[in-house]
Amino acid sequence: MQEREKKPRPRLTVAQCLEKLSETAPALAVHATVDRSWVWICTKVRKSEYGDDTPKKLYELGFRATKKPGGHPIEGTDRVGYWGNACQKPTPFFRGGKSNANDGVTTTDQPEETQHDPDVDQLYSLINNL
Repeated sequence: MQEREKKPRPRLTVAQCLEKLSETAPALAVHATVDRSWVWICTKVRKSEYGDDTPKKLYELGFRATKKPGGHPIEGTDRVGYWGNACQKPTPFFRGGKSNANDGVTTTDQPEETQHDPDVDQLYSLINNL
């Protein structure tokens, strides 16, 4: 059985993304908002309202639907994004799990010698001799 290769997601600039969105789905382009290097569509994309193939077209442009139940709140506005495109920003790689606690630690295997205070040592010897 042959495995299909995954088609790479297009990496567009913000301006190119907005232009392609206005060509592909002009009704959704009016709902687009730019947040740093992201382009967000701030409306729910219903197939009955925008067409059956609209989500597929958005996906081909590089947009992804948010997994958050209430949408993605856009900083500095009261708007909420439901479909986002990271444009030139690369998707962060997260492997999961815990990091190693010893990463970057430069210690030797020799125990450190502690300095004793002679006054405290004298008090302990007095207490032990009682």
